[in-house]
Amino acid sequence: MSTTKRTGTIEWHDDHWDVRPTLSNGKRGKRLHQPVGMSEARARDKAQALTDAAEREGTVREVVVEEAPAKTVDGPTLEDWATAWCEDRERRGLTSVDDDRGRLRKWILPRLSPPLGKRPIRSIAKVDLQALVEDLDGRVLADELHWKTAKNCWGLVTKLFKDAVKSKTAALRVLDDNPARDVAGPDEGVVKSKAYLFPAEFLAMMVCQRIPIRWRRLFAAAIYTYTRAGEFEALALDDVDLEHLRVHVHRSIDRNDGEEKETKTNTPRHVPMEPTVVPLFKFLVQDRAAAPRLFAMPPLCDLSERLRTYLRCAGVTRAALFANDATRKQITFHDLRATGITWMAIRGDDPMRIMHRAGHVNISTTMGYVREAESLDFLRGDVFPAIPKEVMLPGALPEGPSFWGSLRNDKGKECPQRDLNPRNSLERAGSWAGLDDGDQLRGGAS
Repeated sequence: MSTTKRTGTIEWHDDHWDVRPTLSNGKRGKRLHQPVGMSEARARDKAQALTDAAEREGTVREVVVEEAPAKTVDGPTLEDWATAWCEDRERRGLTSVDDDRGRLRKWILPRLSPPLGKRPIRSIAKVDLQALVEDLDGRVLADELHWKTAKNCWGLVTKLFKDAVKSKTAALRVLDDNPARDVAGPDEGVVKSKAYLFPAEFLAMMVCQRIPIRWRRLFAAAIYTYTRAGEFEALALDDVDLEHLRVHVHRSIDRNDGEEKETKTNTPRHVPMEPTVVPLFKFLVQDRAAAPRLFAMPPLCDLSERLRTYLRCAGVTRAALFANDATRKQITFHDLRATGITWMAIRGDDPMRIMHRAGHVNISTTMGYVREAESLDFLRGDVFPAIPKEVMLPGALPEGPSFWGSLRNDKGKECPQRDLNPRNSLERAGSWAGLDDGDQLRGGAS
């Protein structure tokens, strides 16, 4: 005999919940329309109460549970409010809005307010947000999403309801109380260890004749400026101050549309040049005198694959750089920035100085690199080595597909395209044909 507790069922219908109790004979009762604005949690409670009442009476007839009339909830739906909220954030220049919209559409609105946010935002209660957290945790355990994605979704939800209470935009202030307050967020998982290069591994790439010189320059400059990829790409010739030996980092390139924008943390900064990189910057300023920017960047999708390929060409095979499992992530182009920051920490630089040069907002971010450096004391004094003179040889090829070449990833597939980025128009036109191993790894300055 089954001992499963009967709970009744609920169904979403247009703009309200329908409740169907389970009768004492096991059959479902009639659909009972609930008031617009009733939360999912309240509808489940109603279904349970009706089912329990039928069970107590031991009858198959419909049972009515008396309760106070539900208060009608007006105001914008969660979907409409979230749309206006995202537009307001976009107007203020926030660069994460596209990602926010994707998380709302895929993970948040369907669970908080089916179908897709049609409930009034004022009807969302604490129990609804608790149910959302439980759903996110369940999806993480089922390997449907990464725990960091769940944390990002929850961070978006808490910001959303905080702004619904006290946004600086009057039209968005529609709540008196924040239902997300005191709700515990999703569980955290294992943080993967960061990948970065040792100085000897960097030098192995710098002297490897199988790596084109233009790529060696790119890797060296990225490490020695500690910049994010978008910030690095935005560097113009007049951002390099050779008189005072510093680089002005104050712009970034949007990865989606190729347009200039502010830096990620909106913290422009002057980065002093490491003495060993000054000859390279002097060469680049002279070599790129007719160009608007310091580097003509290859396609974004090519950067990380190319870095790993060229590390192997240089004989660098340390497992921590290529492993991609539950506790380790393979090195990417972004980790060249992490390499430079880690080297500063190894050298013993003051954390506040590291924080400024890296453009961190929180000292806790910087201290993560400082803690990592504690295990690398054997490298102290050997960081930021001199860049070999051969990297500054003149005679680079013109820009374009023949300049950067093409690359196939570890599975033999061509580099995926970034159709939204106008600087990859050559790639969209099919000009980035795949090359075989012999072609793509021809060395020298070609």
